[in-house]
Amino acid sequence: MKAIISDIVLFSESGEKRHLTFDNGLNIITGDSKTGKSALIEIVDFCLFSKRSTIPVGKVTDWTNIFSVVYKIGGKQLIIARPIKDLNKCYFSVETNFDIENKFNLDYLNSLTIKDIKQAQLNFEQHLGLSVTTTRETDEQRRQTGSKATIRDAASIMFQHQNLVANKHSIFYRFDDFYKRAKAVSDFPIHLGWADGEYFALKREQDRLLKVLKKNKKQSVSLKIDKENKVQKLERPIKLYFNSLGMQLEETNIKLSKLMKIANNLPEVPENAYENSDLGRQLAKLKVEQKNYRKKLYDTNELIAKVGENSGDAQEYSNSIQKLLELSNIENQPAEVISCPLCNTDSLEINAIVKEVQLSRNTLIDELSKVGVFKQDNSELLSDLMKQRDEFKKEIRLLTRQINDIKKSIGISDDDSLKARLYTLKGRIEASLEQILEEETPKKENKPTDDITARLSEVEDLIAGYDLKSKIEEANVFINKTMNTLKGKLDFEEELKQGEMKFDLATFNFYYLHKSKKIHLSEMGSGANWLACHLCLFLALLKLTVRENSSIPAILFLDQPSQVYFPKVRRVFSSSNKEELLTDNDAGKVDENIIQVINIFTVINGFLNELTNDENINFKPQVIVLEHADEPELDRFIRERWTTKGKKLI
Repeated sequence: MKAIISDIVLFSESGEKRHLTFDNGLNIITGDSKTGKSALIEIVDFCLFSKRSTIPVGKVTDWTNIFSVVYKIGGKQLIIARPIKDLNKCYFSVETNFDIENKFNLDYLNSLTIKDIKQAQLNFEQHLGLSVTTTRETDEQRRQTGSKATIRDAASIMFQHQNLVANKHSIFYRFDDFYKRAKAVSDFPIHLGWADGEYFALKREQDRLLKVLKKNKKQSVSLKIDKENKVQKLERPIKLYFNSLGMQLEETNIKLSKLMKIANNLPEVPENAYENSDLGRQLAKLKVEQKNYRKKLYDTNELIAKVGENSGDAQEYSNSIQKLLELSNIENQPAEVISCPLCNTDSLEINAIVKEVQLSRNTLIDELSKVGVFKQDNSELLSDLMKQRDEFKKEIRLLTRQINDIKKSIGISDDDSLKARLYTLKGRIEASLEQILEEETPKKENKPTDDITARLSEVEDLIAGYDLKSKIEEANVFINKTMNTLKGKLDFEEELKQGEMKFDLATFNFYYLHKSKKIHLSEMGSGANWLACHLCLFLALLKLTVRENSSIPAILFLDQPSQVYFPKVRRVFSSSNKEELLTDNDAGKVDENIIQVINIFTVINGFLNELTNDENINFKPQVIVLEHADEPELDRFIRERWTTKGKKLI
C-alpha cells in the first residue's frame, strides 16, 4: 500500500485550526529557528500511535488540543486524530473524497466515536495491509522480540531528525533501544510483504516438530540404556541360579527377549538341592579365571612401567649423546695426514686415533637417530598396553562379583537352607520378570515418527517457498547499487569516492568499503560524508519499500539536512537575492556551500522523478524536508515559509 501524508491539522480547544497540506514528491517547510518546523516530525510520530508525546513542550502543546494527520492511500483518506490530554484514546476514520479544508473540524471529530488507541492502531494497520499478529518463531520466544508487527517499527525508516540526519554515530531512529532495534530489523521483511502470519505459524510448527523428534531420539537412547539395565537385572541371577543347580548357560550376550523366556521357564528346584549343586566346581573355575586375569594385569602393569622407564632412559640417553656429540665436535678439521712439526715425519699413530674419533662420532649420530625412532614406537605401545589393562580390570571386577555371589550360596551348608536360597533366588528372578513385563510397552511402531518427519519436510518446503534469504540478498544488491549511484551525485569526499556503500538488511549494519577495508561512519572525517551516507541509505530504503508495495507509508522526513554547511555560510542563508549570497572574495560566484545545499534538493527531486518513470515502481513517494534554506531554485517545492516575526506553526 503506497500511503503518503496529505494533511497535518492542529485543533485548539476552541476549534481553531492550523492546516498544512502536502503532496507526492518533494515538500519543503522552510523558515527560521523556533517557528515549529521540527515539531512536525514529532506530531506525525505522535499520530503514528506513539505511547508518549515527544512534541516539544511550549507554544505548540499549549495551543493545541488535538493533533491529527491525514494519510492518502489509493482513493481513501485515513484520518488519525489524538487528543494531547488523553494518550490512551484516538479518533480514527476512513473517508473518500473528503474536503479536509472545509469539513474536517471539531464538529466532525465529535461525531465520531473515540476509540482505544490500540483499536485505532489496529484499524489503521489493516488498511495498510499489515496484519501479522505475532512474529514469534518459537512458542518460548520472549514477548519483546516476538510480539505483533506494528506500524511503530516503520518510524525508524520514515524519520531522520535534526540530530540524526548527519550523525556519525547513529543512523536509525529508536535504535538506541536494543529491543526496538531487534524488532524493527526482524519485522522489516513483514513490512515489505515477504513474510506473513502463515510464515511465522510455520516457523513455530517447525520448532515444535524438531523438539518432538529430538525428544523421541532422546527417549530411544533412554530405552536402549533401560534395556541394557533390564538384561543385567535378569542375567546375573539366572546364571547364579543355573550355577547353583550345577547347570550352565552356554550362551553369551543373551538378548532380553531370550532372557525373559528363560526366566519364565526356570528349572524347578530339586528335592536334593545340595547334592545336585556344583557351586564348588564353579567357584574354583571362576577363581582360576580371576587369577589368570590378575596375572595378565600384573604383567601388563610391569610392561607399562618398563616402557615408561625406557622412555625416560631413552630421553636421558639422547641428552647424554647430544652432549657427547657437542664435545666431540671438531672446530677445525685436521689435515688428512698429520706430521711432526719438528722433523716433518708422518705420525701414523695420531692419524689412526683421529680416524677412530671421527668413526666414534659418526656412530653417536647414528645412535641418536635410532633413539628418536624408539621413542615414537614406545608411545603407541604404551597406549595399547593401557587399553589392555583397562579391559583386564573390567573382567576381574565381573569375576569378583560372580565369586562373591557363589560364596554366599556355599556358606549355606544344609540342604533345606540351600533349597530356601534357591527358592528365594527363583522368586527374585520371577519378581524381576514381572516388573519388566509391567514396564514393557507394546512394540514401538515407526509410523508416528515417520509422520512427524514427513510433516516436518512439508513445513520446511513451505518455509523455503518464502525464500527470505534470497530476497534479502537481492534487496541488499538493490540497495547498495542505489546508494552508490546517488553517492556520485552528492558532495562526497574525493579521496573516498572510489569505495562502495554497503548495507545489510539482515542486520541493518552500514559500512563503507574502501580499498578492501571496512570503514564505519564514525571513521569518516567529514560532515558532508555523514550526510551523504544518511541520504543515500534512506532514499534507497524508500525506493525499496515503494518497489515492494510495502505496508510502510512512502514517506521520508528530513530535518535540516543542510546543517553541515551552515558554519561556512558568510551571509544570510535564506534570501531571494543571490547578490547577498556572493562571497566577499569571489565576486560573481555563489558560495560553494549554498551550491551543495541546492544540489541536495536537486538530487532528491531527480531521484523521485526517476521512481515515477520506473516501470517497476511508477509511483512518486513523498519526501518532507524541514529547512532553513530558501533559495529561488527551491520555490516550486516549498509548502510553507515561516519567520520568527511572521507566519509560523503556532
